[in-house]
Amino acid sequence: MKKETILIPITIVIGAVIIGLFIKAGIENKQIIQTSQEKQEYIGKRKLDCYEILQKERYRVEEAIVSVDYLAPSSNPFEGKDFNDVCRVKYFYMFEDGKTYTEYANY
Repeated sequence: MKKETILIPITIVIGAVIIGLFIKAGIENKQIIQTSQEKQEYIGKRKLDCYEILQKERYRVEEAIVSVDYLAPSSNPFEGKDFNDVCRVKYFYMFEDGKTYTEYANY
């Protein structure tokens, strides 16, 4: 009889711990998904910003072929912070003598 009375509370505690671990894992998974969605939304917004910059630069600089690339944020393990997160605009000039010139600007 003594063994049964001791095993019941131990079983309940172990069950509660297991259930708690499942709940904790579910919450952490939800936070990871939410963070990922927020990052994707941010990247989408920045790509639209880059497209607007491209349109303005094409209108402003008529003598060059203008293209744009978005460099998304990524973690730098050496500095412990985000870097990149820029719109890199490429200006490609072609002259009548066949020479070319490329220029870059970050926004």
